[in-house]
Amino acid sequence: MSLTLAALPAHHGDALLLSAGSTCVLIDGGPSGVWRRALSPALTGLGRGGPALIDLLMVSHIDADHITGILELTDKLIEDRQSGRPAVARVREAWFNGFTDALALAGPDAARTGSTAAALSSSASPLAGLLPGGTDSRFVLSSVAQGRRLTDALAALAIPRNHGFTDGLALADSRDTDWSCGPLTLRILGPDRAALEALRREWARHLPKILARETARQARAEALASLDRSVFNLSSIVAVAEAGGRRALLTGDARGDMILDGLTAAGFSGPDLHFDILKMPHHGSDRNITEEFLSRVTADHYLVSGDGKHGNPEPGMFEMLFAARRGTRFTLHLTYPLATIRAHRDYAAEDRGKRLAEALTKAPAGCVIEPTDTATGALIEL
Repeated sequence: MSLTLAALPAHHGDALLLSAGSTCVLIDGGPSGVWRRALSPALTGLGRGGPALIDLLMVSHIDADHITGILELTDKLIEDRQSGRPAVARVREAWFNGFTDALALAGPDAARTGSTAAALSSSASPLAGLLPGGTDSRFVLSSVAQGRRLTDALAALAIPRNHGFTDGLALADSRDTDWSCGPLTLRILGPDRAALEALRREWARHLPKILARETARQARAEALASLDRSVFNLSSIVAVAEAGGRRALLTGDARGDMILDGLTAAGFSGPDLHFDILKMPHHGSDRNITEEFLSRVTADHYLVSGDGKHGNPEPGMFEMLFAARRGTRFTLHLTYPLATIRAHRDYAAEDRGKRLAEALTKAPAGCVIEPTDTATGALIEL
C-alpha cells in the first residue's frame, strides 16, 4: 500500500494531504487565500463529485499560516449546513490543541491564566496600538482568537476533537494506542505534558510585560515576539505516519531537539530514525534544526514548504542538510520553485537569493531537487 503526501502551494504556510488507499488526513490549511486557491480545489478533486472524506483533520498549532485555511474550511461547512447545500467535505474527527485549553491543562493557576488569555484574544486592537506598527501584538493575539474560533467551529459541526486522548488534548503521553484508519497509522510524538508546562511558564513570564502599562514599548515588543517565536511553535503536534512499511515524520513548526526527545521517548533509535519522508520543521528555518539533528534524523525525501516570506526556507538550512547527508542519496521537494522563492521580496531584502544560489552549489552528488508545479505544489508518492 502506497503512502502519498501532497503539499499544496500554501505561500509561507503548510497545507498537507496525507493519504494511503482511501484514507485521508488533512494537516493544516495555510494562511489567508490558500483555501480558495489551493485547498478547496484539492478537496473538490478528492471528492469526485461528492464531499471529500477527511478521516482526520490535524491542525499542528494555532499560527495563522497553519490554521486560517482550516477556519475557512469549517466556515464553509457551517454555511453549507445552514443553507442545505451539499458539503464540500466530511470530517470524521480532529486533532487540535487550543492555546487556552493547553494552558488550562498545564498548570495549577490555569483558571486565572486561561481567563486572561481569553481576555487578550478579544482585545487585540487596543494592545496593537501599544507597539510600533502593532504587528507582533496583532499576530500573537489573533492567533489565540483563531484557536478559540476553531474550537467553537468543531463543536458546532459535531466533529469529535482529540478523541482517544485521556486529557482531552492531543499529547504524546495521553494516548496509549496509535491512531489507525484503513492502512494508515499515526503515532503522536509531541507535545507532551512537560512541553505544555514549559509553554505555561513562558506565557506566565511574559504576560505581565504585555499587560503592564508601565512596560516600555521595546520590552513589550520583545515579549510578544518571544511568544510568536517559541510558545506557539512549542505546542506543535509532531507525528509519525506509517502505511505499508513506509513512514513519514510530520513536524509542524517544532524545534529539532523537541522532535528528537519525542522520538527517543517513543522508542525510536538508530536505524529507526531514518524515514521515507521528513517534513522539514518550520518551513526550512535554520533556527529550528541543527546539523547534528539532520545527521541523526534522516530521510529519502525531504519536504520543504515556503515561498520565501520571512526568508524561509533559509539558505543555512540547505547548507546544514547538504553537509549532514554528503555521500548519500536523497530527494528535495519544494512547494515553490527556487526561482519563485528567490524572487520574494523578503529574500531580496537581505540578499538571501544570492546566498541560496551559493548554498545550492554545495549540494552533494546524490541530491536530486524535484521539479515543482507552481499550481499544485509538491507531491511525494511512495
